[in-house]
Amino acid sequence: MTYDEALAYIHEAKYNGKKNGLKNIRILMDKLGNQQGELKFVHIAGTNGKGSTGAFISNVLTEVGLKTGFFSSPYLERFTERIRIDGEEISEMELAEITAEVRDKVSEIALEEGENPSEFEIITAIGLVYFQRSKCDIVVLETGLGGRFDSTNIIKTAEVVVITAIDYDHMQYLGDTLEKIAYEKAGIIKPGNDVVLYDSGSITRNVIENKCNEMGAKLYSVDFNNISATKSNIFGQEFNFGKYSGIKIKMLGKHQIRNAATAITACEILKFKGISISEKVLKDGLAKTIWKGRLELVSKSPLVIIDGAHNIHGVNALFEFVKDNLFKKKKIVCVAGMLLDKEYEEMIKIMSEICDKFILLKFDNERVANPQILANIASYYCQDVEICCDIDDFLDKCFINNKASANQTTPVDDKVYIIYGSLYFIGELRKKLIERKHYYNGC
Repeated sequence: MTYDEALAYIHEAKYNGKKNGLKNIRILMDKLGNQQGELKFVHIAGTNGKGSTGAFISNVLTEVGLKTGFFSSPYLERFTERIRIDGEEISEMELAEITAEVRDKVSEIALEEGENPSEFEIITAIGLVYFQRSKCDIVVLETGLGGRFDSTNIIKTAEVVVITAIDYDHMQYLGDTLEKIAYEKAGIIKPGNDVVLYDSGSITRNVIENKCNEMGAKLYSVDFNNISATKSNIFGQEFNFGKYSGIKIKMLGKHQIRNAATAITACEILKFKGISISEKVLKDGLAKTIWKGRLELVSKSPLVIIDGAHNIHGVNALFEFVKDNLFKKKKIVCVAGMLLDKEYEEMIKIMSEICDKFILLKFDNERVANPQILANIASYYCQDVEICCDIDDFLDKCFINNKASANQTTPVDDKVYIIYGSLYFIGELRKKLIERKHYYNGC
């Protein structure tokens, strides 16, 4: 099997039948020798912030000297981003080899059970086999959707469970109330676990507390009152948290400080369990962390920031960031590309309060929302609205017409482009920026 054949096989699996709880992943991992049983995990669930928080924790553990696996989703540009060890993506050859092996076991399941594992179950199996064969010391394992029936929940236990911010998203699968959504996320909590919670409010906190009580798990709710931000600009932030002062992170937005505090709390638990995490190692790991496509500065001239804010909670965090006056005397141009199954009207309405112009973009996805429909909505809230049906055309207007350079020190105009929406959209746009040599790589 080649790498391209492996990707084709994996993606074809999205057309498989309805997911059957954890039954199929259990059968699949059993056929593969239950290799996940030999690994230690940090298990992460939540609506937003899973990837950023996981990246912070993973980098700290790598900085310690532990061989650290990181399983995350979705990817922005390359499928191999989803499966990493110490920041290095799985090679195309290794992915193809393990996928071929998993495919053979999936074929056996189809014959024996009359059904096929889902795409995400297959990806989870590939990741777990890779981490075990690579002899990882610990794996930061991010759920895909929900938690209770998420295929990553095949693991028996975790060194620490992390629940990041919980809000409305994927309601068709997880339920239409915060209680139902939190219940699904809490499904990764197992007997005796240490659980770190990004406190999203009393509704979700009560659900997590009840689950911890049921499982005899110990809950550590991150005290955001112990955070004090000291510096912030478009290149990063500095803050104090608890006993730690002068913590520097490259990621932008107050929510990333809260995600970092959540990661620090998880690292404190791991430290208590015997992992030697000094203050220097902790700070160095956090300072080195980047998470592509999340409030990422991708050009200095024109000033362009991209963010995969694709639900209400994410857009509210983006709104909070833009409103923080880092862009004084600049016109805010919001550029959005969204999917049909998201609350796109509300996500446009939120950002319209602080933008001077809206540009609605079309991108390559079968679930893309028609930019004309988005533009009609934006016109209710913003006087200056434009439709652009091609990402390259948009980038031409941004860069070629302005004769700008992504690394140029002085901006050529008075605009800042805030590009947000579907991660598929952000990934496609980011890839084109790099191909066209417009991507700013100094941050």
